[in-house]
Amino acid sequence: TDFAAEKDDTVRVRIIGKAGLTPETTPSPEEREAIRRLEGHESLLLKGGDGSFTYYFPLTNRETCATCHLERGQKEGEILGAVSVSFLPEYLRERFRGEITSHAVNVLSVWLIGLLFIAIGKRTLTKSFREAFMREQEFRSFFEQSADPVFMTTLEGDFLDANDAFLNLFGYAREDLETLNARDLYADPSDRETYLKTLLEEGKITEYPLRMKKRWGDELTCIVSASLKRDVDGKPVGIQGIIRDETEKESLIQRLSYLETCINQSTDIIIVTDPSGTIQFVNPAFEKVTGYSREEALGETPRILKSGVHDEEFYRNLWETITKGESWRGRFTNRRKNGETYLEDAVISPVTDEAGNITGFVAVKRDVTEQVQVEKRVEAAQRMEAIGRLAGTLAHDLNNYLGAALGFAELGRKKLGEGRPAEEVTANLDQIVSTIERSKDLLQKILAFSRKQPAEPKVIDVNREIETISAMLKRLMGEKIRLDLFLKEGLWRTKIDPAQLEQVVTNLVINARDAMPEGGVITIETENVELDEQYVKTHPIVEKTGRYVLLSVADTGRGIPEEIREKIFEPFFTTKPEGEGTGLGLSTVYGIVKQNGGYIWVYSEVGKGTTFKVYLPATEEPLSEEAGREREEALAKGKGELVLVVEDNDDIREAITGLLETAGYRVISAPDGETALLNYPEEVKKINLLLTDVVLPKTSGKEVADLVRGVNPGVKVLFMSGYTENIIAHEGLIQEGLHFISKPFSAASLWKKVREVLDS
Repeated sequence: TDFAAEKDDTVRVRIIGKAGLTPETTPSPEEREAIRRLEGHESLLLKGGDGSFTYYFPLTNRETCATCHLERGQKEGEILGAVSVSFLPEYLRERFRGEITSHAVNVLSVWLIGLLFIAIGKRTLTKSFREAFMREQEFRSFFEQSADPVFMTTLEGDFLDANDAFLNLFGYAREDLETLNARDLYADPSDRETYLKTLLEEGKITEYPLRMKKRWGDELTCIVSASLKRDVDGKPVGIQGIIRDETEKESLIQRLSYLETCINQSTDIIIVTDPSGTIQFVNPAFEKVTGYSREEALGETPRILKSGVHDEEFYRNLWETITKGESWRGRFTNRRKNGETYLEDAVISPVTDEAGNITGFVAVKRDVTEQVQVEKRVEAAQRMEAIGRLAGTLAHDLNNYLGAALGFAELGRKKLGEGRPAEEVTANLDQIVSTIERSKDLLQKILAFSRKQPAEPKVIDVNREIETISAMLKRLMGEKIRLDLFLKEGLWRTKIDPAQLEQVVTNLVINARDAMPEGGVITIETENVELDEQYVKTHPIVEKTGRYVLLSVADTGRGIPEEIREKIFEPFFTTKPEGEGTGLGLSTVYGIVKQNGGYIWVYSEVGKGTTFKVYLPATEEPLSEEAGREREEALAKGKGELVLVVEDNDDIREAITGLLETAGYRVISAPDGETALLNYPEEVKKINLLLTDVVLPKTSGKEVADLVRGVNPGVKVLFMSGYTENIIAHEGLIQEGLHFISKPFSAASLWKKVREVLDS
């Protein structure tokens, strides 16, 4: 009899007899085959063509059935028929709402009332059905709750069922399973045949790698474990399995492999340490540069590279920086395994976990030894090239100074001949002195550029310095250009070498002049300014807030095009024709300003003009002594000490002798040391100071000093030369650190230095 579930046919229970006692119990050919296959089995599960599943439970002839069945020739234990329970899989049940259990109970209730012989097999049928139902429920629970994709297919690849994880992985909806075939999921369809062949041969497969694809073609790297489903005869009828998506893992492995390749092929040194600084990893570049193998480095600390150049404070600051969670940047002088030292630029950064705890450190280093050597050679070559290119301009400027001095001298002599007042002649003499001072400053600039002569910063009043050089600036500009000065009263003081400040102003004025070939106006302005946080944020070149002295030089010239504005401070960059510009003016200005802790900013508009703004840090220190005051104070410092002057140039020797005598010193002089000892054998034993040139025709200044000390061990010595002190010391002509004064020098500078040495 066929009992359908109420309101639907999701579950169908049917009783069939082997002999077919009634038309309703007469088996179909498929059911007859199922009864035949039940021999020796408690149950049988078969899949129908419509996708449904049917459980078959045998009805056997027992002793209680003998009255009816033995008369018909049927033996005890013989299968008389079966109970079939048919149901649809989950994905075909959407239109149904009844539960299998309630259907089964309802049907079984009707069946028990209607059929007497069911009472005979009731216990067996109920137990078998319950066990089958429970097996279905357990499998369904695992099937649906599994986080991994689970599937069931026929051998041909048609899907019987799949869980949500499977559908989500491949991008299909549940209704797609009706038409989906496993072949649709293979990136290479031929892999399906290999996979199926292996499965049929072995019965199951574990961790089988397959390239699969999603609904829209995206490829997946999968690991499949599967087994065959067999019927009661052991014949394979389907496949059930589980899939693990390894795509992300494979991608991660590929990325890690690529990263490892990059690290190993990098020309930069890479070192990884643990939190205590013990080396955990080094790349091949480390081995190549340092000479240590990876095996030698692992377990050591980076101190195996220590050269001894850096003190403990250097390493302590480094360690404090990185253990605070910050990156450290700097340059090491390290030592290779073979003992050679090398330079490396390094960035050392902490490695942290998700909680922010430091788990180690990574250092990226670059060997810059050769680069630094090349830079030094290029720098030296550029300096020599610059000196050559500057020669014409400097000769022109020096000739101008000498011409002015000569003119003032002749003018003074003429006035003396005419009997003019002494103050007029004195004015001309002051102009000569000023011009010679500027000639000296010009030479000092050349020395500073070519030989790195150090600057001598002083606390100055910028207004006063500009006023001092304003006459010279006007001569530089010519008649077509007007110079306007707007100098702020009460200007704050700043600390800079006065010669450097003059160089800054002069270069900016010359640059402005050249931008106005037809004439115009140059405006020099000073002002007190305070740069706040907002200004610093909007002006990247400014690093610190605070009080600054602002020096502006503006012109009404052609302006600077935007495309070259960023290049104007580069050395040798010039827009002037060949031979008319060195390209060093603005780069020199930039270098001086930065050297003194300041900033320079340029505003320009094509066709309207340019303004350079120089910000120099203000200082509370008192002004340095003025030259006049130095001269007056120094004059009173001579105490009759005896000084020996050794100088081979007669004019210079005579001038120095006169200046020292004017200051209250007693002086004897000679062109060389031998002559001094010959002419003044007794006086040399009594002199308080030897003032000698370093380079002399017969013997060096050092040898003269040795000769004099031979007869006067306690004598003080002051060396002088037109070369810088660094050059003299480098050549071994005097010992570094001895008293030295550079020629040409002013009277005040000479008096001050002599007094300083005598009092030392």
